[in-house]
Amino acid sequence: MIKQIKKWIGSNYTISRYYHERRLRAESRKGEDPVIVFQMGKVGSTAIVDELRKRSLHTPVFHVHFLTNAGISDAKNRRAQLMKGYNANEWCLYESDFVRNYLGEHISDRKIKIITLFREPISRNISSFFYNIHKYVPDFDGYRLDDASCISELLHKYLEVFVEHEYTLEWFDAEFEPVFGLDLYKHEFDPEKGYSIIKNNGIEVLVLKLEKLKESASAAFSEFMNIEKFDLKKKNTSDEQPYYDTYKMFLANVNLPIAYIDMMYESAYMKHFYSEDEITQFRRRWQHIA
Repeated sequence: MIKQIKKWIGSNYTISRYYHERRLRAESRKGEDPVIVFQMGKVGSTAIVDELRKRSLHTPVFHVHFLTNAGISDAKNRRAQLMKGYNANEWCLYESDFVRNYLGEHISDRKIKIITLFREPISRNISSFFYNIHKYVPDFDGYRLDDASCISELLHKYLEVFVEHEYTLEWFDAEFEPVFGLDLYKHEFDPEKGYSIIKNNGIEVLVLKLEKLKESASAAFSEFMNIEKFDLKKKNTSDEQPYYDTYKMFLANVNLPIAYIDMMYESAYMKHFYSEDEITQFRRRWQHIA
């Protein structure tokens, strides 16, 4: 019943906006110092937000992907290109506006905890591509799994129509550093440990690697927020989506161009957050080398 109500709220722009504005105002009135889950899209953050809200009832918890003027404007433009008219999912953008104003009022008088996640960029990009598949490939429902040309056609659409190829590589420079004045690339990150904690002028940042989240979450949230046995339940996973079978087939069979793989894996982003062994394994995966 609750899921049906949430789905109904989410399908109507006016009701959705009213609901989320009330929710955000209620969050902002909580008395403890805020936690902001601030990260790129499609990195598995929803489960973290849900668990934080369940375990930290008196802590304001916000969830945003963009906080700069340029980031919000670009996101609105990309959404407008993909979707005609108002869309109920725009709540994520007006949460960005709300949190930006909230920070302007409180960043100097409160300690702020930031949780940010990241993910291997090609996996993230393909996940985002399929999540918006009907916008990028309007005739997607006509694609047949038994048609061998399906993969090559989807690969062409992914490489030529998808607009977020460098989004992951640029996000920390474009969004995180301008807002909080922290260059994460200047702070050490242990790829094997899978998380780090940075403290700077009243701001504490928990940096999490999605690929290590299952192993590291308990220790990370115990150290960062004194929350023991932090339990993550999967949310918004691809296997719950109607496109899952095609998505799975695409992952299993697509061979990406070497130049594209090089662009991703020779980046400062990959060299900072991932070990050479991890990068080698990712390369083998996308070239389908056993």
